[in-house]
Amino acid sequence: ADPTFTVDLEGIRAKGAGPQWLASTSSAATVATLFTGSDPSAISVGYSITAPIDGPSGGAALTVGTIAAIRGDRVRPKVVMTGTIAPDGTIGQVGLVPQKLRAAAEAGYRTVLVPMGNRMAFDEATGRPVDVVALGRTLGLRVQPTRDINDAYEVFTGRTIAPPVEIGRAHV
Repeated sequence: ADPTFTVDLEGIRAKGAGPQWLASTSSAATVATLFTGSDPSAISVGYSITAPIDGPSGGAALTVGTIAAIRGDRVRPKVVMTGTIAPDGTIGQVGLVPQKLRAAAEAGYRTVLVPMGNRMAFDEATGRPVDVVALGRTLGLRVQPTRDINDAYEVFTGRTIAPPVEIGRAHV
């Protein structure tokens, strides 16, 4: 039978999704499928958008949401993140992090995950580099630099994607 693993890029393109966002959704669906060990022929992944959108910054969040949907896990409502997603699950740098923190605070979020490489970011509002963790504190946010999808998933759901690997008696 034909595999049912699909990502409806045509439908979301028609609603205003740009090429970088389309690539990000494809990566998110692929990484989520790999990290859950799902049979690609047994699932269908779809994303909906309500307005024009572009850029790769939502890739990591899309991956977390897709894994949670596949596994049936709930995500915490006051957590949000920004970052790209790589095939190995690492979370890559993005732009405009200080502006995104301000938007998250205005929207009522409490925790914001940012890529580890974005701990220091240029703030267009001040014209200077800023420590985003410190900026977050001034906005009433807990900003957590995050390395990979495993760490992000635990913050979003309180669950791990996979148990730690045991080598002898030590946990890795």
